[in-house]
Amino acid sequence: MEYIVIKRTKLYKSDDMLSIEKTAKNLDEAVKFKVALEMLDSGENKSYHILIDTHDAFAYISTEKLEEDKDKVVNIK
Repeated sequence: MEYIVIKRTKLYKSDDMLSIEKTAKNLDEAVKFKVALEMLDSGENKSYHILIDTHDAFAYISTEKLEEDKDKVVNIK
């Protein structure tokens, strides 16, 4: 699953500007990037967010559920 770190810049009397800052393969890396970017570029009109593609998230959840079902033991009497 791929995580995307975006920067949201709030503009005066206009829509917010979004830009992709970094991509990461796991959540730990994404959080590290987000924290580092916040420390380097702090401002009232800028914020950083971590996004996940909904298709990737659905595939991850469905795969995890299938693996859980395989591990269950059913006793039949």
